[in-house]
Amino acid sequence: MLDIACKNVSRGCVPNVGTQITQGRRWMNKSDLIAAMAEKAGVSNKDAGACLDAMFDVVADVVAAGNEKITVPGWISFEQTVRKARQGRNPQTGEALSIPATKAVKVSAGSKLKAAAKSGGPPMGMEM
Repeated sequence: MLDIACKNVSRGCVPNVGTQITQGRRWMNKSDLIAAMAEKAGVSNKDAGACLDAMFDVVADVVAAGNEKITVPGWISFEQTVRKARQGRNPQTGEALSIPATKAVKVSAGSKLKAAAKSGGPPMGMEM
């Protein structure tokens, strides 16, 4: 099994990410992400947290407005999409029902993020 917890980010390890474990993998929560960002950028946790919050505020505002797409080339993109109204069925009764049009967010991984995921160890649930 891969041990992905490490306290020294400067040596290429990920920070200690707590106790949330699913299928042999750990989850990095917001506090862990802020600590890793602060360590990597050489700033305080407070400043890193403020930057992360500001980024998500901007993403939420742009997605809510629906007239722009945020793209960080090679990494990630965010945009609002509209799902058309459609007919559905109640699975218990089989009765036809109308599902109204809704707005949703589309998040797409870029090539660098996809490459990082491919090279990042065994697939979820697979032990080495």
